[in-house]
Amino acid sequence: MLAALNFGIAGFFLYYLVGYSSKLPAAASSPKVGTVAPDFTLRDHTGREVTLSSFRGRNVLLVFYRGHW
Repeated sequence: MLAALNFGIAGFFLYYLVGYSSKLPAAASSPKVGTVAPDFTLRDHTGREVTLSSFRGRNVLLVFYRGHW
């Protein structure tokens, strides 16, 4: 009985999550899929500067972590 209640609550939550997220406006300034990212330079964990353009031609996954190391 508790499992059925759990699935019911989860289904209700997902139904409203999908319903309300589809009504959110699109971000006007967000980059589109397939566009070239702007070039930038950051330091890696050793302090060496790394530029995004140095990875041109390779697949790159950008992860921006807001917390502290």
